[in-house]
Amino acid sequence: MNRKRIHTGYLIAISLLISSIIYFFASNWYVFERTEKIFLAAILMVSFFLFSFVLSRFQHSHRFLERWLWVAGAIAFGISVAVIGQTYNSHADSYLLYLVWLLPVLAFAILARYQPLFVLAFLLTVAAYFFFVFPTSYDPGWTEFQEFGFLVLFLSFCHLWFFLSRSKYLQSKWIEYGSFGIMHVLFLTQSFGYSSYSQVIAWMYIGYILTSLYLWKKAENRVWLIVSGLGLSLFLFFKGISEVYEVIGSGLYFIFLALIVVIIVLTITYLKRLELSKVSDTWKQRMKSSITAVVTVFCTLMLISAFTGLLALSTSSFLAVFLSAIGLLLLPSLFVKPHLALLSHILLLAGISIVFGSGFIHHISNAFSNDEARIPYYSLVTIILIIVLLKIWHHRWIEMYLYFLLNGSILVSFIVFSEDRGVTRLEFDHYFFLMVLVNMGFFFAIKREWIRYNALVYSITLLFALTFTNEGEWIYWFYNSLFLLVVFTMVFFKTKRHLFSYWLGIVFLYAFLLYKYYDFVWTLLHKSITLLIASLLVFGITWFVSKQYKSSGDVTPSFVKIKMKPLLLIVVMMAAFLTYQGVQSEWTVRNGTEIKLKLAPIDPRSMLQGDYVRLSYDISNLDNASTERQEKINVVLRKNNEGYFEYSGFYKVNGEWNNSYKPASSDVLINGVLSGDGSVQYGIETFFIPEGTGNDYETMNYAFVRVGSNGNAILTELVE
Repeated sequence: MNRKRIHTGYLIAISLLISSIIYFFASNWYVFERTEKIFLAAILMVSFFLFSFVLSRFQHSHRFLERWLWVAGAIAFGISVAVIGQTYNSHADSYLLYLVWLLPVLAFAILARYQPLFVLAFLLTVAAYFFFVFPTSYDPGWTEFQEFGFLVLFLSFCHLWFFLSRSKYLQSKWIEYGSFGIMHVLFLTQSFGYSSYSQVIAWMYIGYILTSLYLWKKAENRVWLIVSGLGLSLFLFFKGISEVYEVIGSGLYFIFLALIVVIIVLTITYLKRLELSKVSDTWKQRMKSSITAVVTVFCTLMLISAFTGLLALSTSSFLAVFLSAIGLLLLPSLFVKPHLALLSHILLLAGISIVFGSGFIHHISNAFSNDEARIPYYSLVTIILIIVLLKIWHHRWIEMYLYFLLNGSILVSFIVFSEDRGVTRLEFDHYFFLMVLVNMGFFFAIKREWIRYNALVYSITLLFALTFTNEGEWIYWFYNSLFLLVVFTMVFFKTKRHLFSYWLGIVFLYAFLLYKYYDFVWTLLHKSITLLIASLLVFGITWFVSKQYKSSGDVTPSFVKIKMKPLLLIVVMMAAFLTYQGVQSEWTVRNGTEIKLKLAPIDPRSMLQGDYVRLSYDISNLDNASTERQEKINVVLRKNNEGYFEYSGFYKVNGEWNNSYKPASSDVLINGVLSGDGSVQYGIETFFIPEGTGNDYETMNYAFVRVGSNGNAILTELVE
C-alpha cells in the first residue's frame, strides 16, 4: 500500500508540473521575447527526456519515474509546438498541431509498448480528427459527401484502436472503452438529422450493432453485449418516435404497449430455453443478466412514452399523471415482483420516472407563480416512495437509479421550500452544498455498499461543480480547498473500498486540472505559479515518505534504457523540427514584406495556447473566386490610396490565373486555402494575446502582416 501511495504521489507531482507549464505558456506572459519563449519550451521538453535518460543509467527502485518522465516529455513536445503557433499567431487549435504531436508519440508507443503513450496517441487521434473537421477559427465549408467520408474514416480508425486495445500487443481498457464509446456516440448522433447521409449512417449502425451482438454473444463478452444491446435499444426507441410518430401519430403509443407485451413474452420464453441449454452455468447467468438489462431499458422507455402520451390525450393535470403512475405502475410492480421480476422492474422504473418527472415539471412550471403555497408536495411524496422502494428492492442498478431520483427530489424540495420567486446563482451554490452534506450523511449512515458508492460519487461531483462558483473570494477558496481535501483523502487514505475511492479521486483530480484552465476567477499565470508550488510540495513530501520505506520496487530496466538509441533518434528529430519551425517563422517575421490589412476581431480561448482574437479580413472573401473548396490559392494584394493592402482581383489556382495578370510594383502574393463561397484562409486568422486583455483589442482596425518570399504569412501586430 505504501508503495502505491508513493507512486501516486510522484504521478500527481508530475501532473501538477505539466499543468503548471501548460497554464504558464497559455497565459502568454509578455515578459518573454519570441525566441526566448520557444527556447524555454524546448528546454523544458528536453529536460524531461534528459532526466528520464539519466535515471535509466542508475540502479534504483523507482523505474516508473523513468516512464512517467518520458510521457511528460512527449506532452511537453506538444506544448512546444503549441507555443510556436502561439508566438507566430498560427491557427488556434489547428489539427496540424495534434497531427505533428501524434507522430512522435505514436513512434514512442510502438517502440516502448507502454500503455499511457498509446492512450495519449489515441487522444491525439481524436483531437486531430475533431479540429480538422470542425476547426475553431474558420468555416471549412465541407460538402456532405466529404463529411460522410471523414466520418467513415474516423469510425474505421476508432475500430482499429478498439481491436488493438483488446489485442495482446496493447490491452488497454482506457482505449477500449473510449473508442467503443466514441463509435456508438458518433453512430447515434449522426443517424438523426437532416443531412442526406443520415439514413445511410442509420442503416450502417443497425448492421454494425447486429453484427456486434452476434460476435459478443459468440465471444461470451457480457459487458459489450449489454452496451451494444443498450445502443440498439436507444436507437430503435428514438428512431421510432422521430420516424413512425410522423406517420401514425398517437397510434404509436398503442404499438409501444403491444411491443412491450410481445418482447416480455419472448424474453421469458427465451430465458427458459436458455436454462435448458447445454452452455455453462456462468454463461447462462451472463446472458440472462445481459438480455434482462437491455429489455428492461428498452421496454421502460416505451412504457414511459406510451403511458404519458395516452394520459396527455385525456388530461393536462400533473396530479392525474402523478397519481396514475403510482396506482397503475408502482403498486402493480410490487404485486408482480415475486412472480415476474422482469415485468416488475419495467413497471417500477417507468412508474417512479413518471412520478418524479411530473412532480419536477409541476414545480418548475409554478416556480414564478405566487398563486399557491410553496410546499413541494410532489417531491416529498416522491422522496417517501423512493425510500420505501429502496427498502424493498435490492438490485444494484435499480438502487443507483432510485438514488439518482432521490437526490433530484431532495434538491427540488430545498429549492421550493426556500424560494418565493426563482433562484440565483449564489443560492444554487448553497443548494449544492446542502446536497453534499446530505450525500455525505447517507455515506456514513447507510451500510448498503452500492448506495454508499453512489453517495460518494454524488458528493464529489457536487463539490467539483462548486469549485467554479464566483460569488465571493472566500467562498471560492473554501469550496476549492474542501474539494482538494476530499480528493486527496480519497486517493491516499486507506479504506475498505479504497480502490473505488482511489480511482474516483484520481479522475476528479485530473478533471479539476483540466477544467480549471477555463476558470476565469483567477489568471492562468497565478494558477501556473500555484500549481508549480503544489508540484514541488508533493514531490518533496513523496520523496521524504519514500525514504522511510525500504522497498525493492521495480528494478527491471525500463524501455528508456532498452530502446535508448531509437528513442534518442526520435528526440533529436523532435528538437530538429522545433528548431526548423521556429527559425523559419522568425526568418519570415524579420525579413518578410510588411503589409497592412483591414480587419474585424472576436475573442475566445484555445485549448493549449491561451486567449486569442479571431480575425476576419477584407481580403478573406473573394467575390469572383469559383474554385473547389480546400484548394490552395495564391492571391495578389495591392496597396490602395489609404495605405493598406486589398484584394487586387487576381488570384492563381493550380498555376492558372483567373484573369490576365500584369504585376504592379506594390503587389504582394500571399498563400491561402479556399474554404467555400469565396472565403479564403491565410493562416493569419488568430492573434494570441496576454490573458484578460481582450477588451484592449476591440478597437483594433488593422493588422500588420509579414509575407515571406514563398507567400506564407505571419501576423505580427494589431493597431487602431
